[in-house]
Amino acid sequence: EFSSGGGDGGGMGYRAIFWPIPSFDLVIIILSNYRDAPVYELVTEVVDILLEETTFIDHDPKTLEALIGHYMADSGYGVFNYRIYGSNEKLFVSVTDFLGVSRVYELRPISPNQLAFLTDGRLTGQTLTFKWGEDANSHEFLFDMNLLQLKAIRDD
Repeated sequence: EFSSGGGDGGGMGYRAIFWPIPSFDLVIIILSNYRDAPVYELVTEVVDILLEETTFIDHDPKTLEALIGHYMADSGYGVFNYRIYGSNEKLFVSVTDFLGVSRVYELRPISPNQLAFLTDGRLTGQTLTFKWGEDANSHEFLFDMNLLQLKAIRDD
C-alpha cells in the first residue's frame, strides 16, 4: 500500500510547506514571503516543540526482540528496505530507499504496537506500527514517514 500527502513549493517571492504528521494527529503549514526561507529547518524546530512532551512506554524485552528482522515495501517508485536491529534495551532501524540512500534511526515505543523514530535524541514524527503474526513475530508494519505511508512485509 502506498499513500502520500504534503510537500513544499515556492516561486517568485514565496516559499511554503505542508507537512502532515498523521501518527501524532498534526499538520504543520509554513508560509513565507521569502523565496529562500528555510522551511525544512523550521518544520524540524516546530516538530521538536510539538512532540517534546511525548511519553515513551516500557516494553517487554521479548516483544522488542521479536521485531528484529528485515522488511521490504514497494512504494510504487521502487523498493524500500528496513532492517531493525539492536537489543531489547535499544532498537534501531536502517531505512534504505529505492535510490539506495540509507538513514539510521533509534526506535522508542510510544504504544504497545507503535515505535517512534528519533534522530540525535529528537523525535522526527515518523513511526512504525506493527501487526503481529500468529507466532508472535511481527510480519508487517505501516511505516509512516510523514509525507508517505508504506506497508512493509517481513522477508526473513
